[in-house]
Amino acid sequence: IRAYAGKPAEDVQNLFWDCKQLIAPGSKVELKESRLISAPVSFGFHPNIIVLPGEHIHSLSQKELRHILLHELTHIRHGDLLTNYIVCALQALFWFNPFVWLAMGQLRRDREAYCDWTVINRFSSEGERIEYGSTILRFAAIQTNIHTSLVNEFCAGKSLLKYRLEQIVAFRRENRLCRVICSFCAISRRSSRHIW
Repeated sequence: IRAYAGKPAEDVQNLFWDCKQLIAPGSKVELKESRLISAPVSFGFHPNIIVLPGEHIHSLSQKELRHILLHELTHIRHGDLLTNYIVCALQALFWFNPFVWLAMGQLRRDREAYCDWTVINRFSSEGERIEYGSTILRFAAIQTNIHTSLVNEFCAGKSLLKYRLEQIVAFRRENRLCRVICSFCAISRRSSRHIW
């Protein structure tokens, strides 16, 4: 894909730069577009690469494009691309073990849900959360990418899509008080280990 991908238009690159400064300012990330894919993907390691679908990129609104970029950059910030490669290596080593396949499927599902949660936690309105879910649905309807475990796909598989949309609908904003209490518990737990 990388060999056949080019640079997107300047307005897309500017939006990408703004999103990158918000989500992953220190990461080395390249943005490309390609007509070989129908839905956004990210892959690579230093630099990470986000590839947008060349055929559909011009029909996207700025909000839809922002949703896609925030999602893919969040994967990069969380280290999901490196995790993908480790998971693929484990699957190759333990291909005969059905529990490994089940665990990897669950990991992928939870990783996507956490990425979605992180992105929509930044939105100020419920309307934008609904628009984010619509962006995922839009690409699910037109996606013809060949699924591979080596890339993070914006929307992959019907059961994963259903789970992600259910999580978006059931979303509850992170409570600051809850975050403070959890942080306090984690710090006190660490310090109690050092005391004993």
